[in-house]
Amino acid sequence: MGRKPVGSLFHRLVPIVVVACLLVLALPAHAASAAETNPEQTPFVADGAYPIGDINQDCRVDYKDLAFLGAHYGETTSPPYPAWDINQDGKVDYKDLAIVGARYGETCVTEPNFRFLGVEKVHKECSFGMCTVTIGMALENTGGAGYAYVAAADGDSGAIQACNVFHLNEGEKATVWVYFGFYGAPDLYWTVRIASSGDTFRGRDMWLERGDGTLDQGLYYLLLDAWGSSSSDVFAVGKDGLILHYDGQSWEKMTSGTSQTLTAVWGSSSSDVFSVGASGTILHYDGNAAGTWITMNSGTTKDLGGVWGVSSSQVVAVGDSGTAVLYDGTSWTPFELFNGRINDVWISTSKDIFALVSNTVCHYRYSAAGWELMPAGTTATLWAVWGFSSSDVFAVGNSGTIVHYNGTSLESMTSGTSETLAAVWGSSATDVFAVSGSGTVLRYNGATWSEMTSLNASVQGIWGNSSSDVFILGKNVILHYDGHSWEDIGPHYSPP
Repeated sequence: MGRKPVGSLFHRLVPIVVVACLLVLALPAHAASAAETNPEQTPFVADGAYPIGDINQDCRVDYKDLAFLGAHYGETTSPPYPAWDINQDGKVDYKDLAIVGARYGETCVTEPNFRFLGVEKVHKECSFGMCTVTIGMALENTGGAGYAYVAAADGDSGAIQACNVFHLNEGEKATVWVYFGFYGAPDLYWTVRIASSGDTFRGRDMWLERGDGTLDQGLYYLLLDAWGSSSSDVFAVGKDGLILHYDGQSWEKMTSGTSQTLTAVWGSSSSDVFSVGASGTILHYDGNAAGTWITMNSGTTKDLGGVWGVSSSQVVAVGDSGTAVLYDGTSWTPFELFNGRINDVWISTSKDIFALVSNTVCHYRYSAAGWELMPAGTTATLWAVWGFSSSDVFAVGNSGTIVHYNGTSLESMTSGTSETLAAVWGSSATDVFAVSGSGTVLRYNGATWSEMTSLNASVQGIWGNSSSDVFILGKNVILHYDGHSWEDIGPHYSPP
């Protein structure tokens, strides 16, 4: 994010700030845990009422504090450490001077309080043993406006790789980026320390390390689909095998047993839920208390993008290369339905199947045991399908395309948007929701579509239990509609 000047003094102190950044993570990752649990070893300790570096506690870091350092410079110390050994490392030296330089001019009134919310993004590219890494850290300033700095290290070696100086106003949230490169293994073990608060966080790639040494996904998540048996029994699936369950109060991560991206979920009951995804992945949840999903043999390695059924023994999953797999309650049988990828599938209670292939709605009439191909009259790809009955089906896709099947023919509808529509769901034939990838929510009242709201979020899926109980999900977001307004109910990482 952009840097804001604070005057000539700040610019004179920039070299010192950079030195301080490089000292923030001087401890290797394995030593950081000891520092966190032993206050005598924790750097940057100060009375919470005063800025760090305010040695004489007069509510200002200034020349008086530098004078204290000068008077004691070079001294060795021991617990309880005196105030002029700011980082409490047993010696008054350039490290303490760097801290005062970085905080020079701060007062009790303007002291920022930076809170680490989680890792929003990790991007890593490796070639010939050299990796370039970008880490985006979500931070919130709950104190006064001010500057702070963060530093990142390779957790394997503890070697400091990068630091960044940034500014946040009081109450502001933002993503702060650090960039670095290193030689090593493809897996990135990293440590981030926020010097202004002394907080240290470790992790591996997109995962944060909890206090017990286990890894937990941080602020970043990407959910693609949801299904529930009730408003207090909702399953959401997404990238890297992530499955979340909502009990009406909070979200809990379930054990999927896979790192494959999961693209769709459907169930016949709370103890009979299926999820499908990349490389032919099909998982099943039987309601066990441990929250563990079982991997099923799909009989295919094709990516699967949609799943629906009418009972526990009649389920269809579809995906790449016209692939469909049918479940009869015992096993899955794969076969090729069409040429081209099948993007989604929906099945009516009368067992009519509606599948989307490019810009075509493919309708299988159960009573006639035959397929009917219905072009949408556009070149726009259709991505999602949902219906209220076999004679009331909606499909959405690129360029704001919405088509409706009335039991006889396919008709084009006016959506009022040119955005790509990613998902569709309804509580009835006269109350249907469609969402775009950028967060625009459209609603159909039985006659026309209109824009309901714009959520300013990256959205991928929608599911609801009623017209006043609707869930929308996507990148770092789960929103709930109660019939009046949308509320963010998504999980957010809280440091242990």
